[in-house]
Amino acid sequence: MFSVSALLLLLAYPCLGQDQQTMNRQAADDFAQADKKLNQVYRQLLPRLSKPEKERLIDAQLLWIKFRDANAKARAESNTGGSIYPMIYAGAQRRATETRTQELQEWLDEYKSR
Repeated sequence: MFSVSALLLLLAYPCLGQDQQTMNRQAADDFAQADKKLNQVYRQLLPRLSKPEKERLIDAQLLWIKFRDANAKARAESNTGGSIYPMIYAGAQRRATETRTQELQEWLDEYKSR
């Protein structure tokens, strides 16, 4: 019974049973994928905006990137020096990036529906 439960747990949470370095790499890869999607949406949105809107979005995006990274650092701070730090940091970056992508996608969808 225990081995079936353990197998089901590993299938549900594939990161369990992996070493920390592998989990850190996976978190970094997940963030890179989220960032790629964000940039795709951002590049689709920019040409649809007026010049003032475009300038404001560019300024906002640069500030948002600084916020995202500072927030991720704050989130991971309690793990400074630990092997889990990169995973916590990248995970916070990924979550913020996915949220920002959704915001930009909604904005883009508004322009597409016009």
